[in-house]
Amino acid sequence: MIAGVTGVVQQAVERFTASLRDAGRPANTVRGYGGHAAGFAAFADEGGLEVLTDAAAAEEAVADYRGLLLERGRSTATINAHMTAISAFLADQGPGPVAIERGRQVHARRLPERDVEAFLASADQRSPRDAAIAFLLRYTGISAAQAGALAVGDVDVAEQTLRVDDRVIALHAKATARLRGWLAVHPGAGDASAPLFPTSDRATAGRAMSANSVEGIVRECAGGNLVTVKALSGDLAAQLRDRGADRRAVEALFGAGVHEGSGLEEQRQALALLP
Repeated sequence: MIAGVTGVVQQAVERFTASLRDAGRPANTVRGYGGHAAGFAAFADEGGLEVLTDAAAAEEAVADYRGLLLERGRSTATINAHMTAISAFLADQGPGPVAIERGRQVHARRLPERDVEAFLASADQRSPRDAAIAFLLRYTGISAAQAGALAVGDVDVAEQTLRVDDRVIALHAKATARLRGWLAVHPGAGDASAPLFPTSDRATAGRAMSANSVEGIVRECAGGNLVTVKALSGDLAAQLRDRGADRRAVEALFGAGVHEGSGLEEQRQALALLP
């Protein structure tokens, strides 16, 4: 018997682990997937058999279970492991593949401080747009594609927040200052739907910058040192970790999900630890 799981749902978990063994999966994978599936099944069992027969009910149960793991303070890597196992379980024993959200994992790794300082100093010597891009990437950890997709209305300078995809994150004071300077001269600042970072090329003027264009600006500001968009993200994560920032607030900043008790104020406290 699986604790907290009864009847047909328990049988589905047992069939799932048996199918993993029959497929020749390693014993530790069978144990891990089976344990994660059992945990989800115990949580979802109160809803009856719908999680095994109805894709919408299964997606809702998965989202609720992910929220529970977040509230319990589980790390992004742990939650992603749960989601991978649950996805396999529902594909094998449930209504088929369902939409499952996985948190973004960032590998924390420090850059040489002199490289970051030189990168930011170089950016400040360029256009207000390029400076805003550089400081935004340095202090948010977002990707080049995410930066290129931003609209003017995604920035709230007064509240020092940024909407990225489907979440709102806090902005560091230095990033806010460069964004304020850029918006003061942005040709489309009065249009919330206008690209935050339009191209400067005459042939594509007014269009949103591509990820490649954003990365190109970073390379130019870096001047051949170790700074890249990905490296900036890893350095930010490492800096926050090393300065003792709240882990759940950091994960919320990096898009790992919304943690109970890690809202904008907690994110601001974490960012305040940075120079």
